[in-house]
This record gives sequence, C-alpha cells and structure tokens, in this order.
Amino acid sequence: MPLLSVSYLKKTISSNLILLGEGILHSYSQLFFSDNRWFAVLLMASTFVDFNAGLSGLVALVIALSTAQLMHMPTSGIRFGVYGYNSLLVGLVMGSWYSYSLHFWLLLGLISLFTLLLSVWINALLVKQRLPLLGLPFLIGTWTLMLAVRQFNSILVSDRGVFIFNELYATGGIHLVKLVETLREFPLPSFLEVFLKSLGAIFFQYNILSGALIAIGILIYSRIAFLLSILGFFTGYFFYGWISNSMGDIHYSFIGFNFILSAIAMGGFFIVPSIRSFLLVLFITPIMVILLSALSYIFLQWQLPLYSLPFNFTLLLILFVLKLQEKSGGLYLVQIQQFQPEKNLYRHRNELERFAHNTWVHVHLPFFGEWTISQDDEGKQTHLGDWKHAWDFVVKDAQNSTYRLSGTEVTHFYCYNLPVLSPAAGTVVEVLDGIEDNPIGGVNLEDNWGNAVVLYLAEGLYAKLTHFKKDTLKVKVGDYVKRGDILGNCGNSGRSPEPHIHFQLQSTPYIGSRTLPYPLTYYLRRKADGGLALHSFEFPKEGDKIMPVHTTRIIRDSLDWKPGQVWLWSVEDKFKKSNYTLRWEVTTDVYGRYCLWCATTQSTVWFVNDGVQLYFTWYDGPRKGLLYAFYLTHYRVLQGYYPEVELKDTLPLNKASKDLLRYLHDATAPFTTWMKASYYFKFTSVDDKNNPRQLIYSTNTNTQAGNLKLSKWQGEFELNENQLRRITIKGPHFNQEALWIGE
Repeated sequence: MPLLSVSYLKKTISSNLILLGEGILHSYSQLFFSDNRWFAVLLMASTFVDFNAGLSGLVALVIALSTAQLMHMPTSGIRFGVYGYNSLLVGLVMGSWYSYSLHFWLLLGLISLFTLLLSVWINALLVKQRLPLLGLPFLIGTWTLMLAVRQFNSILVSDRGVFIFNELYATGGIHLVKLVETLREFPLPSFLEVFLKSLGAIFFQYNILSGALIAIGILIYSRIAFLLSILGFFTGYFFYGWISNSMGDIHYSFIGFNFILSAIAMGGFFIVPSIRSFLLVLFITPIMVILLSALSYIFLQWQLPLYSLPFNFTLLLILFVLKLQEKSGGLYLVQIQQFQPEKNLYRHRNELERFAHNTWVHVHLPFFGEWTISQDDEGKQTHLGDWKHAWDFVVKDAQNSTYRLSGTEVTHFYCYNLPVLSPAAGTVVEVLDGIEDNPIGGVNLEDNWGNAVVLYLAEGLYAKLTHFKKDTLKVKVGDYVKRGDILGNCGNSGRSPEPHIHFQLQSTPYIGSRTLPYPLTYYLRRKADGGLALHSFEFPKEGDKIMPVHTTRIIRDSLDWKPGQVWLWSVEDKFKKSNYTLRWEVTTDVYGRYCLWCATTQSTVWFVNDGVQLYFTWYDGPRKGLLYAFYLTHYRVLQGYYPEVELKDTLPLNKASKDLLRYLHDATAPFTTWMKASYYFKFTSVDDKNNPRQLIYSTNTNTQAGNLKLSKWQGEFELNENQLRRITIKGPHFNQEALWIGE
C-alpha cells in the first residue's frame, strides 16, 4: 500500500507539472491566438529582453496557474492558458513599472490571484454570449493595481531605463551593450521602428529586439497573421497621422499594438481569412483610432494607460454584431478553432467544398434498381409554380421505352406494381388510399394526387409519394418506418396518364402542400458510355437514368468501426528497413464523434460512416506515422462495389502538404488559390463480383501547384473475410505495409 501511494503521488506530481508547463507555454502563445509551443518559447524569450518584466510576468503566471490547479479549475482552462495569460500581462506590467522588493513580490502574488478570479468570472459571463475572454481581466487588474499603488509608499516606481547602459553592462557585459548600440544605430525607417516597438509593447518590452523576435515568430507561425499585423498597424499608423497631424501617442506610448492584435483577431482568428476579412480590418482600424483618441482623453483624467482597451472593445463589438446576423455577408466566423489563420482558412474551404450541400436529414431514392426521371423541376406537364420541386420516376428499357407489348394496359409498364420505398426514416402522418388506377392516357383530376403517403422526416421537412396502386399501401398514420421499408406499390392513380412514382419534399404535412427544393443524398447516374457516376447531395435532372447505391457486405462489415474496437498491426517499414507493432483504437471524442486513435504517434483521425460511404473529416497529430498516411490515402471509401465508379475528393491543403511552395501559398490563400490536394479512389480487384470474399481498392492523393505536381501518396487496401487485412502506403519518404494481426 505505501508503495502504491508513493507511485500514485509521483504520477500525480508529474501530471500536474506537465499540465503547468503546457499552461505556461500556451499562456504566452494565447496572446497571439496560437497554440504553437515553439512560437510560445520565442514569445517568452522576447519578454526577457527586459529581464525584470519577464521574470515578474513568469512568476505571476506560475502563481495563477498553480492556484487554478489547487482549486481544481477546469483542466482545459489551465492547459490552454485561458486562466493564465491575463495574470502574465499584469506581472509584466508590474515588472516594467516597479522596483523589486519584498512588498513587490507579495503584491505581485495577490494581484495575479485577483486577475485569475476575474478571468474565471468574466469568462463564465462571456461564454454565455459565445464571446472570447480577451484581456478584460488584465485591464481591470492592472488599473486596480495602479490606483492602489498610489496609496502604498512601499511600492516604488522603477528607475530602470534612466541609466540604461549601466544596467545592460550589469546584465550582459560589454557584448550586450555593443549589441544594443548596434541595434540603436541601425538605420530603420521611423514607421518600421515604431512597428517593431509596438510589437514588443504587447509584452511591455519597448525595444526593437523584442519586436524583431515577435515579428520573426509571427512570420514562422502564420504568413496570414504577419500580413494582417502589417495591414492593421500601418492602416492605423497613417490614418492617425493624417487625421491628427501628430504621431506623438503612436511614437511614445506604442499604442499601435491595438491595431496589430485586432487585425490578427478579426482578419484570421475569429473570422475566416478572406478578402472581406482584410477589408474589415482596413475599415475598422480607423474607427479604432477614433475610439483610441476619445478614450485617451477620458483616461488621462485618471492618469491611467489605455493599454489594450480599444482592441478589446472593438473586437467584442464586431463579434457580437456578427453573431446576431442571419447572413454573414461573406464574413464567416470560425466554428472550430484551429489556432492559426491558415488552418482556419483551409478547414473552412475544405468543408465548404465537401459538405456545402450536405443535409441534416439524408433523403434517398424511393425504389430499387435503375429508373429514369421523366419530369423534374419546372416540368413540361405538372411540375410548375409552387409545385415545381419534384421528380417523376419511370422504368425504361434499352430502347428507351417505358412499356412492353402495346403499352395500352397499366400492366404493360415496367414500373407498374414495383415496390416504392421510404426515402428516409420517419413517421407516417397522412395516408390516402382506395383510388382506382386510371386507364392509360386518362387522368383523375378530382383525386389529383391519387393514393399517397406523407412522411414526417424532421421539423419542417416532409416527404410525399403519390400515385400508388390501390390497396397496396402497407403503412398507416402513426407508423414509424425506416429508410428502405416498403410503403406500397407503384400505380397509376390520380393525375397520372401512365404509371410512375411522384416524389417531393415539402415543409408542411398536407397532401397538397407546396414543394421544397431539397437534394438527394446519394445516387448513381448512368453515363452516356454506360458507366456509372456517383452523385452526392444533388438534384437529378429530367432524362437521367439513376439508381440508389447498394452496399456490399464485405465492404460494409469491414468498415463498420465501432467504439471499443482495437486493431493490432504488424508493420514493415520498407523505407527505414524496420518492423514494429502498432495499436489503433476506435473511440469517441467529447462531442460523441467517432475517431481512430494511435497512442504511438499521439494522433487522431475523425470519421463518419453514413451507411453509403466512410469518410474522414479531420486529422490531428504529427504528420508522420501510419495513421497520418492512412488519413491521406483512405480519405473516402464507397461501401458498394461498383468497379466503374471513381471517387474524387479534396483534402485540406495544410494537412496534405509541407512543401515550401505551400508556405508561399499561405500568404496568398485569402485572395486566391493556386494549390490543391486531390484524392482519387477506385476498385482494382475482386474474386467474385456477385459475392466477393476478397476485394482490393486503391487510392491516390496528389498535391499540385497549377500543373506542377509536388507530392504523391498511393494506397492499396485489401479486404478479406469482412476485415481490412492489409494496408500498403507509399509516399514522400514513406513506404509501409501493415498486416492485421488481431484485436
């Protein structure tokens, strides 16, 4: 028992120290809306150019995060620096303004705790409005500190900076003095010097060296953020000079950092980067100049600095207004934060391209086999006006005829008496039966819709199917049906001169309701050359020969991944000439989304199995290892064996490419796209087309800039006995084959 206690204690201390370390780094990077650790280290280093400020900031941060741990505050708030960065800023202010003493350290600890409590409280209030915390706790904490210190004679204003070269010599000797002299004498334009010092001023480091370190860090971390920082600063800088005829505040208090932070936040972090987000920065920054001037006049009366108040106020105002808008006007708020403008942009574009027409309720074709659309939107006969969004389906033969023999009887028509299926899961809300079939060429205008069924699919979404054969309906009002359940048989009742299925979506539950434009989820279309093309969330057109996608058991069962499944792989790395065993686990995240987890590489890939396709939605982790390669090459798989069908898809560029050109593309990505990552899938081998027990499909993932191919990944996957048995993937500096060895 004592041994277990000691072991448990060591494990607890270790995990707490790791959590504290992560919280410290993220607190620095949070100030530039990043979670990049290397960027955080560079930012931390920049704060120690003024050593006293850097040290007191770090101490305040450690006190705040350690207290948050002791108070068992949410781990996420600690790990990602949410509860730390405001205390860090307060500590930096204290270190830059006041002299070290026993009273100083005591006050530092107390004010960092006060700022922590403010962070938790204000964050809880803003979360309800889906707004970020930003620097409000820092501002309140700092102003409280400065007003209180006026009554504390034991806290002295620092005289550091008065004898700057003596201090530099004491800190780093003659070499540091010469370095600072060189930097001071370096011929920088005035506006560039102010830009760098304004960057440093974010961490209360009023020098070029800190600013240069931060600028380099931003450029490496994000090309878009770097462009935005320049756009925001110089827009504010020149507008301020033009409207005030004075650059005093900009040059001496370096309040231009408000323009930098707001530009990065508005242009690429909270709003997806685009031409419109850049224009927003261009127009909002002058408004911030006006706000800055007005607030400066007010705060001067209390002898308090503004710091980041203009940035906080403006950003919260913009975000609050955008969240109220029903239409974005081309400005898209980031829904799932990636902590880098490029990642936000590439994910947003990829999801728009892949899922722009995706629907919450999946509506499928209401029949088996291949049918032809005889009438669609704005049809020539009946699909007009408010009832135009509908389809009529018939069956045709090789001669494009809908009937055999003479075609004078309903029984001559191929579709007559064939089963009509439920297009989705739902509840029967209306049934009409008992209407006789019309003779061929005749119509029943009195009972226009004939025998009909209306299904409730979701709030504001109903499906109506009509012209059933009399007395074949198998459902009644109140029945719950699953997708694919038989509703009845195709007939010729109502306004129907020949047998067909009429199918429409509508927003109300009545048989005569107006139609609603709503795409069909998946269907196969017969091409002119006889091949098949897969369509997703589209509207088939008149004349299209279409059929539903039927899954193949070996594929369906092999890709039926359920939480709790564990796969063991024996991997041969042919590139590194080594072998190892790998373990993957199917699990869920906090939102209930399915994912594959690899503990070896600490990586996760999220997937969706919608019954027709299995596709990956996102990858998180290092861009190495088998799971990453699996994400690139197993990106989308059709679960029905159709050898003539080839799937195509696109990947987020930042996930597929590490090429040098990609970093250049990042800088232009908000305005134009000239690189892409494309995915291709096809079936290559099967042992039995009708009842396969062994099946192989292959994939290619290509990254290219225009016609220039940059990288290529190839995958081959073998299914056997309803299990994914073999994975073979080749790519840049990658060649691995994995064999399934059990669960």
